[in-house]
Amino acid sequence: RSPKARTTKAKARKGRISDAMEEQARLAPGPAVARMTFGEGPRLGKTILEMEGVGFGYEGGPPLVADLSLKLLPGERWGLVGPNGAGKTTLLRLIQGDLQPDRGRIVRGTNTRFAYFDQHRRSLDPNATLRETLAPDGDAVFPGGRKVHVSSWLTRFAFPSAQHRTKVGKLSGGEQNRLAMARFLLSDANVLLLDEPTNDLDLLTLSVFEEALTDFPGCVFVVSHDRFFLDKVATGVLGFEPAPEAGTVVVSLGGYTRYRERSREA
Repeated sequence: RSPKARTTKAKARKGRISDAMEEQARLAPGPAVARMTFGEGPRLGKTILEMEGVGFGYEGGPPLVADLSLKLLPGERWGLVGPNGAGKTTLLRLIQGDLQPDRGRIVRGTNTRFAYFDQHRRSLDPNATLRETLAPDGDAVFPGGRKVHVSSWLTRFAFPSAQHRTKVGKLSGGEQNRLAMARFLLSDANVLLLDEPTNDLDLLTLSVFEEALTDFPGCVFVVSHDRFFLDKVATGVLGFEPAPEAGTVVVSLGGYTRYRERSREA
């Protein structure tokens, strides 16, 4: 209980609490954003992805990855952390096969299928409509193998029907991110490569996206600066650190908090 001289301030605080509760109710999960599910890719084989002594650096520059070894197991979700320019996106490209290592070897399983989520959303055609982006040859999409009308799928990601024929180039950055996520969730893959997927996502979409990732039966590599997101999603962390030498990638089981604890101990 506040002193009498502070009753006005207390009333203002109560007002802010009331406003916050109303905002929470407005953002509660409803028909606008439904539960996200990834498409089910092919069953993972005995070998998913193996990296042995992998090293890579661009010509004239220091190594970005040096002597990295990792054997990917079913259900693993690796968070990639480190400063900008450290080599996180480069490692995703090495994993997918866009780049070849300078040293070591990368073995990809015969059943391994990758899906890449680009932080710059370069895969979106600014001249296409929202409907054309998700269903260029029809009016249906197939999340998790289920047939869903493209309009219903767009509505789940908070795109009103009046916006479905809008050109992608007219969307805001946050809306483009939501659209890219709506399309990415249709991927027929068992290894997801996510480059800063949470940029510009609202809290509700972020929450259901976290749930979709943790329920995904395949494997995930995700670049993120959001430590809370990584603590919820990651089963391990690949930390890009300058010490003891350039290109050092620390392999740590557990979430981001555990990785930082181990780094401080080291």
